Amino acid sequence: METLFGVINNVKKNLQMTKGSIDFENGNIYVGEICNGAMNGRGNMMYTNGDVFTGTFCNNVIRGYGKLLSKTIYGTFITYEGVFDDVEFYGCITYENGDVYCGSATAIPSAYLSKDGTICGTILSYVIYDNTTNTYIPV
Repeated sequence: METLFGVINNVKKNLQMTKGSIDFENGNIYVGEICNGAMNGRGNMMYTNGDVFTGTFCNNVIRGYGKLLSKTIYGTFITYEGVFDDVEFYGCITYENGDVYCGSATAIPSAYLSKDGTICGTILSYVIYDNTTNTYIPV
């Protein structure tokens, strides 16, 4: 599990569950329920790349029902709405043009390039497994 570093705001000591925010060193911001210093319960995560997730977290991991608005590498937006479980997603993916895919998708780590062409680490991209062609289709 990845270690997250950040500053926890608006959280009173000695409370099991409270609402607050976490400002991460990478610029991501979480606002929602915090328990034992971790994202636990309902909350919103705003990512520096413009993605926004609203839903449930368990020990700093997106888990359970939620909605993710994500910008693709092509500049269009995709909405994932359904159940997130580790690297699996079950629900509906709505594309900006109105197309809808309902089913499951798997998150895979993938490298991405910055504007200057350098590799900037890994991100999770969702892919759908196509049983007819035995291939993974990026979404």
